[in-house]
Amino acid sequence: MTSSAESRVLELRDASSAELEAAIVALDEAAQSAVADAARRLATGDVDWSLRLAAAVVSAAPIGSRARVRALAAQGHALSYRGEPATALLVLREALEHARAGGDAREIAGVQLAKVQPHVLLGEMERASEAALAARDAFRACGDDVAAAMAEANLGVVLRRLDRPEDALACFDRARVVLQEDPVRSAMIDSNRAEALLDLDRFGEALVAFEAARDGFDAAENSHAAALVEGNLADLRSRQGRPDLALRLFERARRRLEAIGDDAEAERARLLSEEAECLARIGARRESMSRFRAAAQTLERAGLAFEAARSRLAAAGLLLRRGDPGAAAALSEASASFESLGNAAGVAQCEAGLAALHRRNGQASAAVGLLERALGRVAQRPMPAYALRTELALALLADNRAAEAQAALAAGDPLPEGAAPGPLKAGRLFAEGCCARARGDLPTALERFRSAVEALERVHAALPSDRYRYAYLSEACELNGARLSTALDLLPQLGAEPAFDAIESASARGLLDLVAGAPDGECPGTSESHRLRLERDRCREAVSIGYSRVGLGSTGVHDVERLRGAGRTLEQLEEQLERIEARLLADGDVVPECLRPMRLSGIQAGLAAEAAIVQVFVESGGYGALIVRPGGVTVRRGLVAEAEAESVLRKVFFLVQQALMRSAAGLSQRDSGEAMIRAAGPLHERLARPLLDALGDVRRVGLVLGPGAAPGLRLALGPLAPHANGPTFVQLPSATLAVTLPSSAPRSRAHRALAVGVSDDVAPGMGREAMEIARVWQRATALTDSAATAAAFADAAARADVIHVALHSVFSPENPNSSRLRFADRWLDAREIAQLRLGGAQVVLAGCETGRSEGEGAEERGGLVRAFLAAGASAVTACDWPLHDAASLEIFSALHRLLHAGGAADPARCLADVQRDCAARGVHPALWAGLFTVGGLS
Repeated sequence: MTSSAESRVLELRDASSAELEAAIVALDEAAQSAVADAARRLATGDVDWSLRLAAAVVSAAPIGSRARVRALAAQGHALSYRGEPATALLVLREALEHARAGGDAREIAGVQLAKVQPHVLLGEMERASEAALAARDAFRACGDDVAAAMAEANLGVVLRRLDRPEDALACFDRARVVLQEDPVRSAMIDSNRAEALLDLDRFGEALVAFEAARDGFDAAENSHAAALVEGNLADLRSRQGRPDLALRLFERARRRLEAIGDDAEAERARLLSEEAECLARIGARRESMSRFRAAAQTLERAGLAFEAARSRLAAAGLLLRRGDPGAAAALSEASASFESLGNAAGVAQCEAGLAALHRRNGQASAAVGLLERALGRVAQRPMPAYALRTELALALLADNRAAEAQAALAAGDPLPEGAAPGPLKAGRLFAEGCCARARGDLPTALERFRSAVEALERVHAALPSDRYRYAYLSEACELNGARLSTALDLLPQLGAEPAFDAIESASARGLLDLVAGAPDGECPGTSESHRLRLERDRCREAVSIGYSRVGLGSTGVHDVERLRGAGRTLEQLEEQLERIEARLLADGDVVPECLRPMRLSGIQAGLAAEAAIVQVFVESGGYGALIVRPGGVTVRRGLVAEAEAESVLRKVFFLVQQALMRSAAGLSQRDSGEAMIRAAGPLHERLARPLLDALGDVRRVGLVLGPGAAPGLRLALGPLAPHANGPTFVQLPSATLAVTLPSSAPRSRAHRALAVGVSDDVAPGMGREAMEIARVWQRATALTDSAATAAAFADAAARADVIHVALHSVFSPENPNSSRLRFADRWLDAREIAQLRLGGAQVVLAGCETGRSEGEGAEERGGLVRAFLAAGASAVTACDWPLHDAASLEIFSALHRLLHAGGAADPARCLADVQRDCAARGVHPALWAGLFTVGGLS
């Protein structure tokens, strides 16, 4: 119970330090002690006010008094909550000296209790355990059961960090019986119980405990603690295999902290690190790494040893996935951190990562040894043990010990109750499939691989945005590869449909969702979402201005440091923009209905008699293809090794770069052009010719470059192929999109055309090019130079059937969403382009490298082409490499004349005709061979 005198002090938050201290001096020692106790309680909800209040009591209370000891203990407690454990221990050391000098056993116990948390934060678990036990026993001797229960709860925290969750849970349960009448303390124990339950993979019980803790803190108006529990709930959902729910909860926790003006930097960093783990699990690797980098230094500086070790482990896992040579050192460093904390589960996870590295390097026996040791550390922990047995089975298979691998999978318990059947289940099914394949049971292997992919699909479908959904596809790469290889081996028994499904399920799924109009988690129109949209627009404007200052990046650089600084600023702006977009997505309560790819029979039914689809796939280090026609499917395996294809393409692109260094007039020599065609010859003979022979009289081919296939392969199949009257190739993001992309513009000469061009010193002909293209069409709008603003383009594009864009472009391999076009007033990036509404327009991108794209593993490739297709274009013509300004006008004018003459329904055929004419006239291939069309087959 707070006295009226104490209440008046607690109302002086806005008073000066002198006024606050004077008010406390006027109190007797009992009242001063009560104010110190209040300061300690405030530490969990208002750390700044807690510190001010405790400091005022320290200054006002007599040296050696009980009030001064309690105030120093409260200061130490608050400093721990603010993430300053080392400073907290210094203050608590002084408090303990005063308490011992006074011989007050009760106060000595109180200081010992306050020392537990900073020792834990610093990773000094043995000292923390000693302090908690000493405090508990001393409080019991004093007959203070409530304080003893608090010490018991603190001991539980220490035991949990020592990887003894069962013992920790027993401590929390004993403490809760005593403290059940205190709502705040009960909520704190519920939160700690939930974390111990989560360590034991008892997800259902942990969820109930976390929700009870959050509700308890909300009822007590302790917003700080409630926000932290919201973050714990997010972490639970992430570890449970529900990243869709986790991402929204992480965002809500961050907003709670911001709403109360919380300055707990360490807690924000912990939240950021856990969110990074969640993003890593869904394959959003670049975003995940940026969050780890942002959190790492803060966690280290705050002395959050366990959280820092966990963050290091997750970041090392990212390095491992992308094959970074620094992964081994990072895993060893994380392992040492967990070892120093006495955390066996963390060490086991590090050993599992090192084992995966050994297996990848062909050292299967070493991997087995590490995994067996790791499994011994977590034998009583269901979820880690489940994951480690899966990894052990794969390592044993790699070591040619198939029977032992099968036994490893059969041992142990199934997935714990409440765990979502996502990545862990998919991994187990994959391992079972590998075992079945090893013993020659291919039908069972195929069924397991297919089920593994479907387990990941359930997670993919629930993710809150297109960006996360298509990033998640990269996690299915190895699974889909095994599924495809097995399906191909079973062709005689099962036919081509299982192989077709394996390729199609990994191709352009995110784009399929967008093109078909699947909801993308758009947030409701709340005031908060409106504020975020305004913030997003301001950030986009800042990004655009930043890129304008950097320029094209290829002109002379006189101020290197200035440009480097601008690059760093832009990177920070990009990350800020991503965070804002993630917040908007977190507000969306609609779970998208992600579309499934079409079946082979449906694709065949939609093909014209003279059309075919060629799915190029990668299998066992080589290229093969499925040729789909209305009447059947032809399969070609082992056409050319990946290494040989890459060697040929490197040579071709080297010749392109050499050629582009000369002027357009200097590219009239036939010898240099023929050198490019000769360089592509081996790829044509090994890959293109067998496919062309199998296609027979097919006149129109949709080319699907499956996961892992090099985009440059289209050169051998199309423009550089030495055939005059071969079929027309149009590139498809996937076979399903062949019939899902919007219909092309009306098949008449009354098209509405839009031509955009901005001239400058680098490309003085772009404005003229736009004017010339507009003259080809009867109904045309030309936006040139100062009139070619981003807003004017967006407005006119919505009404156009054919769009020609003659602008500078920049491709961003690190972040394809930042690939952009430069209008008169600003840059327009791929994010904004994807938001346009084009209604089936045909788009010609007459800018440098507009066709470049980037993606990891099974992740579909991002860039400007994808952005325009997402915006509703029916076809996009773009270029793989830089264009010559002088030559572009002639080539693109010829293309538009053919489109206007009746070919607008088939831009790929029009482009092929232009390219054949260029080849016949001896125009160097560097000027035209990089052009290609992506679209449908209608």
